[in-house]
Amino acid sequence: EQERTCFMGRYTLYIDESGSQAYRRLQQPSGATSLPDWQERYLCLLGVIAENKTHGNTIYNELENLKRRHFHQSGDQCLILHYYDIRNFRGPFRILAQDQGKADSFYQDLLHFVSNQDYFIVGVAIDKYVYSQHRYPIKPDMYLSCLSTLLSCYCGFLNFNSTVGDVIAERRGAKEDKDLKEAYKYIYKNGTSMVSAKSIQQALTSNEIKIKPKSSNLAGLQLADLLAYSVRLEILIENGRISEPGDELERAIRDAIAAKYNRKQKHDRFYCYGRFFIA
Repeated sequence: EQERTCFMGRYTLYIDESGSQAYRRLQQPSGATSLPDWQERYLCLLGVIAENKTHGNTIYNELENLKRRHFHQSGDQCLILHYYDIRNFRGPFRILAQDQGKADSFYQDLLHFVSNQDYFIVGVAIDKYVYSQHRYPIKPDMYLSCLSTLLSCYCGFLNFNSTVGDVIAERRGAKEDKDLKEAYKYIYKNGTSMVSAKSIQQALTSNEIKIKPKSSNLAGLQLADLLAYSVRLEILIENGRISEPGDELERAIRDAIAAKYNRKQKHDRFYCYGRFFIA
């Protein structure tokens, strides 16, 4: 691994996803195919951009305080906030289904946490069905396309601020992690349609992405996990792909993070800087 250091403030991009990169058409009894529902059809990659000192000294501490206020942790037990488990009342979050008052208090503190921390977000959603219909000389990799856009935006942010950063994603599985590492290396070496290889290499501190398990308890990865589903909803609603507004908590999360999207500094524009839709 090649890595360089910088004496300026460094950043990290924490990546999580909502939806699967796999794509299949639904087979009907007649033998015809139909479009999958939106949960299957759209993939979203979310990146949380946080300055390393802020992440270590503030975001992490505030997240741990949030956990201690609402959930019992004994010994070396490490509670990880995972949105799917929270919304489905799984594991330690079962208590939220049993005690409405506790649930309301936790959700209120969760919204305060995501609203008041210092970070930026970039969301990239892709229509896997439409994208798969394009006639490319080579079969397109949808995850690579999303990652290319996400890293282009992140490197633009770093170069604009004359600093550098690295990238961390959550461990998903042997094949998925291998594919992600290869995609990252390809982008680092070749650049993207938006950003040259030179600009990518100038911004990123390493030619390898870091893959961390959920048990690592990184606040940035948990924050990305908490926000990814709501960001996917926001992008799809914005682009007229769904009318489903989500439940009360998801609507509240979207309101709480509305100011967190990366923006064009001069014009305060977030579309194509903080939110992208690929079709």
